[in-house]
Amino acid sequence: MKKIIASLTILILYFQLSAIDTIQPVLLNVVAPSGLKLRATPNMNAEVLYIIPAKSVVSLVDNELFPPVEDEINYIIGSWVYVNYEGEEGYVFDGFLSKLPVPIHEFEMTQNYLNLIYPLESWMEYHNLGLNSVDTFSSSLYNKTVFSYDNGNSMVQKNTTSQYILSVELENVKIWDAYHLLNNMLNSRNERSSFKNNSLFIANKRGQINKIKIELEEPILITQQENGNITIEIKSFSKGCHIDLT
Repeated sequence: MKKIIASLTILILYFQLSAIDTIQPVLLNVVAPSGLKLRATPNMNAEVLYIIPAKSVVSLVDNELFPPVEDEINYIIGSWVYVNYEGEEGYVFDGFLSKLPVPIHEFEMTQNYLNLIYPLESWMEYHNLGLNSVDTFSSSLYNKTVFSYDNGNSMVQKNTTSQYILSVELENVKIWDAYHLLNNMLNSRNERSSFKNNSLFIANKRGQINKIKIELEEPILITQQENGNITIEIKSFSKGCHIDLT
């Protein structure tokens, strides 16, 4: 009996260790354009240990000794989380971390000043590889194409005689993920400055930001839907401006 118990104990320990070995780390992208400060303790006044470059990848450290600490910085509600970046460990504010892929290719960046329609379309096509369906609707007033992806995201291209509207829906992300995504598609510091200065943050009754308007020549509206999904809508008022990506 003792031998059986000992064998069972060894098996349990083996499976527990195997489970630990197979746990995949949580990886997140740094979306702060100027880099993200790694701090010694979870607050804005803490010592800066390192500046993690923009578009780097960090790993969340799952350690009960370093629980997340909630905070709000520049309208962004988030938490200080303990991360590892190339052997350096400390706290960062997760309002500037995102699970969304960061734009790094030329076709995901602005080609014309603050024109984000083409970069966003390109980003959707490049990173949402599991295309589930494509539906086209036509009437005397507009043409509309709806792309649905396996991961729950979708993209709608709507063309009228006077404007082109791009609408993207992202599943299971934060409103700030969408805002930072667009910001990282801008090619220059001047563009990022205009983007920030023309951003209007709108809060709900609970004081949480659920809409962001970016009042540019091609206006942008980012909205948190009731189902938790985030939509990005960009309008171009140039006649006949539909972009054919086929």
